[in-house]
Amino acid sequence: MKLFLILTSGYLLFGSSSTYLDKKEKCFYFCVSGPSISDSTSAVLYTDIKMVENDSLTIRNVAAKWQAVADRLCESTSGCFSDLNYYLTKGDAEKNLGKFMQLYKKHKLQKVNF
Repeated sequence: MKLFLILTSGYLLFGSSSTYLDKKEKCFYFCVSGPSISDSTSAVLYTDIKMVENDSLTIRNVAAKWQAVADRLCESTSGCFSDLNYYLTKGDAEKNLGKFMQLYKKHKLQKVNF
């Protein structure tokens, strides 16, 4: 009985719990792919920053799709890395994409519409 009262009180005070479950947290991501940093002859790929639901299944699905694109576009004979980088704020994503671009500034940077 006490549990029922606590649950009922919670519902009355805070509203339906489904209201909170319907609000999915979002995150911001960008994808990058390229050869090792010492291979400056091959293109380094990157995407715009996008927003997605912050849950592991969604992020894994996007990462798998990016991996397929990166594998198809990789120019290096020794293979390429492929990363999906995600952040809770767009500002953090922008800052880290900038760091990536700075790190690979000697490479040919190629934006991919993904």
